[in-house]
Amino acid sequence: VNACNSCDVKVVVETGTVELSSKIGGENIKLTKGNTGVYFIHSGKLEKSTTSDVNAFAWKTNDIIFHNANLVYVCKTLENVFSKKITLDNRLKNCFLDANFKDSDLQSILEIIKGNYTVQIKKTGENYDLTGSGCEPNR
Repeated sequence: VNACNSCDVKVVVETGTVELSSKIGGENIKLTKGNTGVYFIHSGKLEKSTTSDVNAFAWKTNDIIFHNANLVYVCKTLENVFSKKITLDNRLKNCFLDANFKDSDLQSILEIIKGNYTVQIKKTGENYDLTGSGCEPNR
C-alpha cells in the first residue's frame, strides 16, 4: 500500500485477495494477485488495473530494474522506493537508463545516473533536483 494523508492510495497485490472500498458512494473493488487498485482521494473513485511494472514491489525488495527506462519513469520509481521528491529537468526527459540495483541507496543510484549523462544533482533538504543539457532521443 502506498498512501499519505493528502494523496491517492495505491494498492498492489502480490498474493491473496484485497477489497478496496471508497468512502464516497460505497463503491468497492476486489483485487487479486497481479492487480493494482487506486483510490482517488479527492473524487472517491476507484480504479483497477493489471500490475505490469517490474518495480511494483521495489519499495519492499530494494531490487530495482531499469531496462531502456525513460528518466521520468526512473525518477518516479526512485521517489516511490525512497520516499524522496526528485525533480527532473525537461532536457533530460529523452534520456534512458539500463541498470539493475540491489540494496543500493538513493545517492549511489543518482551517482550512476550522473555518470551516464551530463547531470548535476542538487540536494535541498529531502529533495533532489536533476539538471543537465539532455541527451539525444534514442527511440
